Amino acid sequence: MRSRSGDISATGADLVFVGNGAVEFAKQFQERQVRGFEVYTDPSRESYQELGLKRSLLGTLGPRSLLAGMRAVSAGHPQTSVEGDAFQLGGFFAVARGGEIRYAEIHSSAADRPNVDAALAALGSDVRRSQ
Repeated sequence: MRSRSGDISATGADLVFVGNGAVEFAKQFQERQVRGFEVYTDPSRESYQELGLKRSLLGTLGPRSLLAGMRAVSAGHPQTSVEGDAFQLGGFFAVARGGEIRYAEIHSSAADRPNVDAALAALGSDVRRSQ
């Protein structure tokens, strides 16, 4: 995702990360993993529920997720700890100015990865207006 931050910025959009762990963990994540990007946390998970994001044992520990985890470890990216609700799955959203959700992905597995190209395409009309 960070490798596409230039493409995202070119649309006038911002890349923001949201988790559900403690505030201190969100600060550490920002400092260690995504320096320069905004990081928020919602330990109550209310925003996850409002957005229709799933919570799933199988989505977190199922075969797809375990295989993706093994690939990450073999590539030198081991998971070091879990903060917040380990079974809360994520999603990816492109939100236009004014708060309209233009693109939404509801992930069903911890192995799911965002489709940045689709999100950028959905923000396309905002790109034309801002140029």
